[in-house]
Parts: sequence; structure tokens; C-alpha cells
Amino acid sequence: MDETTKAYIAGLLDGEGCFHINKFATTKSPIGFQYRSVVEVAMCDKSPIEFAAKATGKNFSEKPLKSGRIAYVLVWRNGIAANLIREILPYLHGKRDQAELLLYFEDHVTPGRGRTYKQSDAIICEDIRMRVKEMKAIPIALRC
Repeated sequence: MDETTKAYIAGLLDGEGCFHINKFATTKSPIGFQYRSVVEVAMCDKSPIEFAAKATGKNFSEKPLKSGRIAYVLVWRNGIAANLIREILPYLHGKRDQAELLLYFEDHVTPGRGRTYKQSDAIICEDIRMRVKEMKAIPIALRC
């Protein structure tokens, strides 16, 4: 991606995006669940989502809303999310702390592809997941 595209996607994520760590149950893990970093953006305006999807080589999905409108959703997970964060991090402002914590999680905590979490990892993962969640509760700016 060129620098302008990185800055645009960072702005899109700062405004409409979400950075979080997802915990999900699985029988493949000895502790009964896994964690994954997630970066996502959802909007009813299709054009910005199409642009970001094309720029990052991802597909987006459509989600019908109760209002009858369609939301366009673009999601990056795990290492792909970390790679995106590395590219856009210099341009993030409001959600930079959340993004940095996800990057730390991917670089220093996750066991890596094909491996699973141990019981000792669960406490660390849960702590980071809750820290990201708490950061999301802090208002970035007053909403209109």
C-alpha cells in the first residue's frame, strides 16, 4: 500500500473501526478456548469498505440491519490483523493504544500457527483482552 492509502485506512479505522481480542470456545485447545486479535470496520457506505478491501486483499461481507439498511463489514484476524496494524500504525491516533496492544498480543503472547494455548497463557490473554476492552470504553471524543 502507498502511504496515502495507509493513512486513509487508518482514518477509517480510527473513526469507524474496532480493535479487539476475541475469545472463542474450541475442543482443539487443551484449555477449551482460543484467543484471536481482530480488526474490523462496518459501515453502511459501501465505497470506503470496497476501497479498503481492495487495498488489503480482503473480501467484505454484507449484513442486513434491523433498519432495513445494509452494513458492509470488513474483518482482519490474527497475523493478517497484525500486519495491517504495522502498516497503518504511524497514522492511527484515537485508537492507537488499542492497536499497539493487539500488536503486542500477536507478537509476544499468541503461540503461533498450528500451536495452541496452555493454561498459563489463559491468564495473560484474558488480562490483555480486558485491557483492550477497557480502552474501548474510554471516549475518544464527544459523539454528536
